[in-house]
Amino acid sequence: MAFIPRDDGSIFGRWWWTVDRWSIVALLILVATGIVMAFAASPAIANRIGADQFYFANRHLIYVGLALTAMFLSSFLTVDAIKRLSVLGMASVLIVLVVTLIHGAEYQGGRRWIRFGFINLQPSEFSKPFFVICSAWLFSLDRATRLRWPLVVQLALLLCLISLLLAQPDIGQTAVVCAIWGAQFFMAGYNLLWVAGAGLMVISGLVVTIMLKPHALDRIKRFTGDGDADTYQVQQSLKAFGEGGWFGKGPGEGVIKALVPDVHADFVFAAMGEEFGMIACILVVGFFAIIIIRGLVRLSSQDNMFLVLAGTGLLTQFGVQAAINMFTALNLMPTKGMTLPFISYGGSSMLGMALTMGLLLAISRRRPRRDSLV
Repeated sequence: MAFIPRDDGSIFGRWWWTVDRWSIVALLILVATGIVMAFAASPAIANRIGADQFYFANRHLIYVGLALTAMFLSSFLTVDAIKRLSVLGMASVLIVLVVTLIHGAEYQGGRRWIRFGFINLQPSEFSKPFFVICSAWLFSLDRATRLRWPLVVQLALLLCLISLLLAQPDIGQTAVVCAIWGAQFFMAGYNLLWVAGAGLMVISGLVVTIMLKPHALDRIKRFTGDGDADTYQVQQSLKAFGEGGWFGKGPGEGVIKALVPDVHADFVFAAMGEEFGMIACILVVGFFAIIIIRGLVRLSSQDNMFLVLAGTGLLTQFGVQAAINMFTALNLMPTKGMTLPFISYGGSSMLGMALTMGLLLAISRRRPRRDSLV
């Protein structure tokens, strides 16, 4: 840009000419879409609980302000600062996850939320970006030094985190964490037999967990149409897409928001399809794809293993979470309470994803080829 010369040596000037500005634009479009959907989908939910019509929409605006601040501040971090922040953050989140299991509020059969003053937080949302960075650092140390202790610590960290998530229980977040770890394990260049073995172990563990958790097994039955399983929300979601057609019924004209309790969060994609049409949904998918493709292109020019693994993990988290939400709304997988990044309502998920993308912007910045392997 003309008002920021390329030779500007200020912190902002160096940031502007090294950060991926196209990804920032795509992210801001997703955020703007989320604001539109908050005002379109949440009033019916607010009326249902007797709150002010724009209660959720106004809170969403507050979350957006905090999220954008967190994203842009974290995008200025250096590689060393990212590592230090993530180690401290990971340790803190693990402690809070333990406290949540003991003192957290029970909701829909799980303990996933804990109250700090007047704020409810879901610690698992913040565990993912910190886990990505710690995992990438340990993998890169293992590959660079040929020592085995980083891999042992890595496995211990993975088992600790997924054990705490399954104890809540939260199978969806566990699946995302396993996908992150699997992508990084593959990208780290280990023997493919190890990769296949690790994948089978993870899949087997998730299958056993699902079989042992009645609510998870019930969701599988809903997806397969087995017996008398309740498929009300999914059927309303599919109906919304069908009635919306290509161009939608128009803002405020949808009816799914009055029928599905979590339409502003878990099924916001269906509300978008009904009111704005399949064209709008395809465009949103396109912006998610732009961010992922841009991230992969930027990472392809890096010769630092830590940066490549960290970026891969963050992009995997972003893409898998978006895919789970959209696939659930389209009945392509069993229902799971997973938000659509930057579009669904939810403070913890918004802030956690903002930190994720801020770290990705920092990691994918153009930098001289003088960083160490780790």
